[in-house]
Amino acid sequence: MSRCLGTQQSHPLYTRICLPKDWGKRRNKLVSIREERLRNAYDFVMDPRHYVDPAKAQYCDERFETTEGDFCGVRFEKVQFS
Repeated sequence: MSRCLGTQQSHPLYTRICLPKDWGKRRNKLVSIREERLRNAYDFVMDPRHYVDPAKAQYCDERFETTEGDFCGVRFEKVQFS
């Protein structure tokens, strides 16, 4: 679980929020941050390079199952040499 939380905190869209116990205040808090969070998510999807440090290695994983039932994985890694 701690590994998962660490990953989320480094994600560009991660935001920690503290919600009050009162349901009305909780709803108001969520409604108040909704537009900003949606805008940030839209910007990230449209141009993720804006949030990426080009000096750091970047990678993506893709896992899938073939029609024969075999499990396959593909990993692309990009390392910037200076």
